[in-house]
Amino acid sequence: MAGGLTARLGLFAPVALLLVFGGSRIGLSSASPQNIDLVVAIAGAGMAYGCLAAIFRASTTWLVLILTVEALGAAAQCIGAVMITRSGGAVTGLLRLAAAVQFAQLVVAVAAWRLIAPDDRLARPSARSTWTSLKRAFPFALTGIVANAQARLGPILLGVMGTAGDVALLGVALRLDGMARRLPSAAFGAALPVLTHEMERGRPAPLRAQFDGALRWFALAAAGALAIGASAIIRFTYGDSFMAASPALAWAGVGLVPSLVNAGRKVYLYAAGRELIVLRWSAVACVLQAAGCVALIPFLGATGAMVAYVAAEAAIWAPLRAASASATRSA
Repeated sequence: MAGGLTARLGLFAPVALLLVFGGSRIGLSSASPQNIDLVVAIAGAGMAYGCLAAIFRASTTWLVLILTVEALGAAAQCIGAVMITRSGGAVTGLLRLAAAVQFAQLVVAVAAWRLIAPDDRLARPSARSTWTSLKRAFPFALTGIVANAQARLGPILLGVMGTAGDVALLGVALRLDGMARRLPSAAFGAALPVLTHEMERGRPAPLRAQFDGALRWFALAAAGALAIGASAIIRFTYGDSFMAASPALAWAGVGLVPSLVNAGRKVYLYAAGRELIVLRWSAVACVLQAAGCVALIPFLGATGAMVAYVAAEAAIWAPLRAASASATRSA
């Protein structure tokens, strides 16, 4: 953990210094120095918390504890945000709340760690251990970059090739699609340590089958709700003025099946130590999505951007299925 903390905060330090002392030179002149400082503090505390939280997630015994801490933090932030906005608070108040919640979670994680493992001590990290941590994390970092690029590719290309209205329609579809993904996304974080444990014991097949089955049925149910009820959902949430987003939301529903199943297989491949395979096929999906956006956005607008995403996820379905099956046979 000491190596992970050193690597994370060491890489973050130059960025933090640039934001704090040179924000006005990189286009952040409109943001107040106080807000920039709060953002940097939230990011630093979040990185430190992530290293500690990984210890709890690696143990099925203590996984519930860290998920409870995060659930309570999310609830506190949600309630606090409502109170701040209703009282006329600004962005600074929201950032202060986020910083307070993040630091509180960090303190609780440190205290819990000291109670669970009182004999553990942070060892002074060597250059070799830090470099080893960086090399081990590099494929995960690249996969994260690719995933973020894929998530933002549609809106960016739609902004370049479409209209502001198209971007707004896609934003509506993505927001509602994101709500449907919240529950399975939380399950992925909980499933990774359990799958890793089963891989180490050489019996991943039963658990993987249960996880895949539950994920598949959830994806089918959510996909049906979004695809069939797209118009009703948008009318209820955003009103008649955004009804043109219905086709994009319906396609987002269709895309839930391949994308969620693919995400589950990626988690399994992570547990099997095959993160390079995940990186490879995530990059392929990103390239295919970009090509699809270029081809479809001029004719279909926001719907074209969503169709491109669905097609890209469907294209890597079979390769990820074969890779996860191979990992199971090798266990």
